[in-house]
Amino acid sequence: MKTAFATVAALLLTTTPAIADEVWTAGDGFEIVYESDIDDYAVLSYPGDDPDIRELAFIEGLGFNYDNRGRHDGYWAGPMVPREAGCPVSIVDHTGVETNNWGRVEVIFLEPAFPTGFVAQRGYCFDEPRDELVAHPLTADDYFDEERDTQPID
Repeated sequence: MKTAFATVAALLLTTTPAIADEVWTAGDGFEIVYESDIDDYAVLSYPGDDPDIRELAFIEGLGFNYDNRGRHDGYWAGPMVPREAGCPVSIVDHTGVETNNWGRVEVIFLEPAFPTGFVAQRGYCFDEPRDELVAHPLTADDYFDEERDTQPID
């Protein structure tokens, strides 16, 4: 029994992706990760146009707020782009990085605490947020179920 448990533990530690405290999916491998808190802002990351670079969303009122969520405004920031493709002005995000690739975002949580999904809209530069995304929570059980489906344990 101890050997079987040790084997399962070793398998999970070596094959399970790192699980952040809060992760959501918007389908097709598009995962949103709660990365950190900076003052009153929660920092979420998600895949950008370049698959090797994750963009960041800074959500006001969500920093250190784990059980009283509702509607939150914020902004997103991606890597600097050529002047003609970016916003007319650059910003410096809450991590201290300057970019001309940014916009406004609005997030509405379905329940006040995780695990809960949310609906987010984002816009470019000063535009009203319009592009919509629906995110569903991922829990440790989702990762373990995925491992069981792909890695049968004898």
